[in-house]
Amino acid sequence: SFVALLCTSTYAAIHILTEKEDHATLHISFNDLIKIQLRTNPSTGYAWNIEYPTDTFSLSQDTIKAEPHPSGMVGFPSIREIQLRPLKVGTTTLKVRLFKT
Repeated sequence: SFVALLCTSTYAAIHILTEKEDHATLHISFNDLIKIQLRTNPSTGYAWNIEYPTDTFSLSQDTIKAEPHPSGMVGFPSIREIQLRPLKVGTTTLKVRLFKT
């Protein structure tokens, strides 16, 4: 999957991307926040890899939040959330891949 981004300078907004946004194009503003939310389950042996140009984006946050599940249950899915902020105006590409660990 990949997402093409066009960054301009105007107001701030939050853009939420999931694994469903395959080959999407977004128009974002300089002060916007991009939240990439990916369903993950490390017990399956697969993990998400996010590639982005570090001269174009700043990583604000990279967290994993467990989805609600019964107490004591193991191997339950979680949501990995990566938050990026644009550092400059321009056009770039984010690559998001699910790979075998």
